[in-house]
Amino acid sequence: MGEKNRVFFLVGYLVDQLTDGGVTGFYANPSAEYAPQLPAALDTIGATAAAATVRELNALFPGGAPAADDPARWRQLEQLGKQLSKRGAALERLLDERAGKGGGSLLLKRLYDYYHAEGN
Repeated sequence: MGEKNRVFFLVGYLVDQLTDGGVTGFYANPSAEYAPQLPAALDTIGATAAAATVRELNALFPGGAPAADDPARWRQLEQLGKQLSKRGAALERLLDERAGKGGGSLLLKRLYDYYHAEGN
């Protein structure tokens, strides 16, 4: 997969999971496999605050990433509880940030602009 499509997939998957189940849903589902790759993808599109937040969330897990095994990851989530929810709320707010008056999601706009930019 090319870099442009990889970034589109990663950020798009994050947006999908945040919209559907919030941060806990993102880390509880198979999407968590991509958590270590997300900060770089978010930085690539200029979403540096979201990238920093994902880095903070990833750092909550042993070794800096959620377990690959579903039951082990679910135990991690149970142990993190409110700590993950509290920090995750910042990422959910970033998803809701608007691109100008009456604009759509700034995060989605950044992804769209990156994907359609010349030379990417």
